[in-house]
Amino acid sequence: MGINVMEPHHILQTRFGLSQFRPKQKEIIDDVLLGKDLMAILPTGSGKSLCFQLPALAYPNQLTVVISPLIALMSDQVQKLLAIGINAAAINGTTNLSAQNNIMNLASKGQLPILFVTPERLCKPEFLAKLANVSKTTPINRFVFDEAHCVSNWGHDFRPAYLQAIHSINGLISYLNKHSKTAVHVPISAFSATASEKVREDLIKILFSGRTPALHLQSAKRENLVYNCHTIDNDKQKLDKLVEIMNKDRAVSGSTIIYCATVAQIRDVANRLRMCQYKVSTYHGSMQAGERNQQQQAWMNGDTTVMVATGAFGMGIDKADVRHVIHYALPSSVDDYHQESGRAGRDGLQSSASLLFSYEDMRIRRAMINSSHPTSDEFERFIRMFAHYYQSNGNTPIPVDLEQMSKILGNNDKGDKASRQTIQSMLDGLVEAGFLEFNYEAKLYAIADISRRPNYVQIDHQRAHANQLLDTVYQYAVTPECKANFLTSYYGEASAQDCKTCSSCLRKQHSLTLVQDGLPKSPSQAQTEEILLEELNRFRTKMHKLHKVPTFSILTEVALKKIVELKPRSADALQSISGITPRKVELFGKELLELIQKFAPETPVIEMPPINALNGLSNQEIEDQFRKFIHQELHSIRRMAP
Repeated sequence: MGINVMEPHHILQTRFGLSQFRPKQKEIIDDVLLGKDLMAILPTGSGKSLCFQLPALAYPNQLTVVISPLIALMSDQVQKLLAIGINAAAINGTTNLSAQNNIMNLASKGQLPILFVTPERLCKPEFLAKLANVSKTTPINRFVFDEAHCVSNWGHDFRPAYLQAIHSINGLISYLNKHSKTAVHVPISAFSATASEKVREDLIKILFSGRTPALHLQSAKRENLVYNCHTIDNDKQKLDKLVEIMNKDRAVSGSTIIYCATVAQIRDVANRLRMCQYKVSTYHGSMQAGERNQQQQAWMNGDTTVMVATGAFGMGIDKADVRHVIHYALPSSVDDYHQESGRAGRDGLQSSASLLFSYEDMRIRRAMINSSHPTSDEFERFIRMFAHYYQSNGNTPIPVDLEQMSKILGNNDKGDKASRQTIQSMLDGLVEAGFLEFNYEAKLYAIADISRRPNYVQIDHQRAHANQLLDTVYQYAVTPECKANFLTSYYGEASAQDCKTCSSCLRKQHSLTLVQDGLPKSPSQAQTEEILLEELNRFRTKMHKLHKVPTFSILTEVALKKIVELKPRSADALQSISGITPRKVELFGKELLELIQKFAPETPVIEMPPINALNGLSNQEIEDQFRKFIHQELHSIRRMAP
């Protein structure tokens, strides 16, 4: 396609403001630019997004379509691209018709290199028709599946709409081939942070229609993460242990994520931490979308430092300064744990992943699995009850009161949340099976085909698989062997040497220790650098409040530490630091350089009399020479003083 092999570096530096690629990125981008089908499994924080965003800019007047599972995830990526001057847009359930038309109009003019869509949107015939129309003037150069493990029913976040999206893409390409004079081939990329060998095999079979993709795998081992597991007897001890861990980390700058299994746990944890004067945000599925977004933005912007959330939070969240991820309860799988804990230390600095485990966690998780995968007996009982109510209502659509139905079914006299979840799972399963249809606007259910049933064998299989995943993460929690090696072995990698830093290796509780490279510094130098870092953080906070953007978008932790280490004295030197773009230098480079000079001034070079110049002088004359030298030095220091 006429792509210069040097162009990726040029785009990296001029459009993304980065000086070098992370491991594997260049290899993946080269394969994308060669037009290959591709699957890349890279740990959280390895820079997967750049691998499809950068190549999209190398194809002028073409379109890359990214299929993404979450509205929050695609919104975050679009905002970040727009902030650095790269045109991107998203179409999902929240995008009105006028905005959709404007977006597709931009795409048809070749002015939109990247379009994000949900898999559900890609399945709509009217959207596919618009995409086919766009392709008449703007070729689609690639379909990208982000969080591709959602495609596989062996994956921990299986999403049926992803499978339907594959059929939609194949149908679109067939249509384009019928109406094109030349053969149309649109390559596919698949990216995920977590995919076992079985999931990888499934993805290749589903996504690539018999073609063999270029496969890029990066070790699941995160060298900068310290893994800790703590076995706890009861809830009070667990809260106390959490506070103990948090207090040990209190002096460490950065953010924390705490994952809980239930909303009740979130309330308990958030209340306790607020009592301890921590600034806390919360996030869970029962909150309104606007409130969730508000809480997320407060944490992203640094207004709060701790996020307490369920697993609904975090997919695609790109916050570089997360120093600690704590699982307050056992996660549902090793995949979930690896992906969620991997949100710590995305900037490469040493960080921690801690798990607080109690045997009560297993009971809670088993109940969740059973609620999400009802038995055939539960389904049939529910079908009889629903049919009775539907017929009593004159065969007209009816609303569903989960608590009332829970009591009627008699799963639990209290109508607790677990039984409501069971009913919601059955409603979803019956809609998917075609027994029910659901009016999303009116929130009403109606019987569509009374003969249709879910695939009970498949549901039993999924329940057994979910229990197997839970058993495996339980083994991780209790193993006395190296935690890091357990994770890499799970993903099919040969065991390496023990990490020597996890709780199993050390056999004692281990809290976060930030290790700085380099030789020991003199007290005066260390003090100067500490003051400079503090002032740079103040400056970053000021810019965050002024421009209403996250602090790490202004200067990352890595960039801050590099400024302190190098103490650049010019705009060019400042721009040589990774993450500091020409635009940032233009906006606030002068202020940064003034800060550096003020709090870490250059030491003046003062000419001492050469040793041979002292030869032949009397003691008095030598004393006069040194007195003059000291006077010059003191005078220079006074001039530099603020």
